[in-house]
Amino acid sequence: MQDIKLVIFDMDGVILDSEPVHLASKKKILKTLGLSATMDLSKYVGVANEELWAEVIEKNQLSMEVRELVELQDKYNFQIILEEKIPLSDGLLEVLDFLERNEIDAGVASSSTRGFVNQVLNHFEINERFKFIVTGDDVSQKKPNPEIYQKALLLGKSNPTEALAIEDSKMGTLAAKRAGIPCIGYKNPTSGNQDLSHSILEIQLLTEVIAYMQNCKKTV
Repeated sequence: MQDIKLVIFDMDGVILDSEPVHLASKKKILKTLGLSATMDLSKYVGVANEELWAEVIEKNQLSMEVRELVELQDKYNFQIILEEKIPLSDGLLEVLDFLERNEIDAGVASSSTRGFVNQVLNHFEINERFKFIVTGDDVSQKKPNPEIYQKALLLGKSNPTEALAIEDSKMGTLAAKRAGIPCIGYKNPTSGNQDLSHSILEIQLLTEVIAYMQNCKKTV
């Protein structure tokens, strides 16, 4: 295996434990719309928010725009992050420190909107630790389509075999795999029972990424 020169992070469920935040916001919006807040939202983990709201609008014949509901969810998400003081995922800063010490680039590939991603990264003051950020606003097709990872490779000036992705969902791991990028599946318990079989390794702690990369370097 070649030396890893680029690590690409998903945001929700990897950089921070925000899947429960998204769930709470979605339920709040559904309740506001007078719709059932008991619908199964677990299947939308790792799926672009636009897909959920497009389905809700069509099914309930609502006279609303998808973007309107996406922006409302972003607003609620950030409010919850602030009010509940949601922290970065355990081990994230250690991984970023390791990458910097070893001169390995880091990037973000998130299906969330650019506005929300920037809000979150700026709030935690880690925006500048990433060489690039690719969001759902930057691609025409969301995960599991590989477009977001293909764009990440271009921005990171890397080929797939020199990159590593970290994802917590089936859709994310599949997107990385389709782009030819080895992907580590982070088993975040709040992301639900995700099928991470498309990953090359499943981990319980983000710091396991460091051990994996050190072992890769030894075998080169």
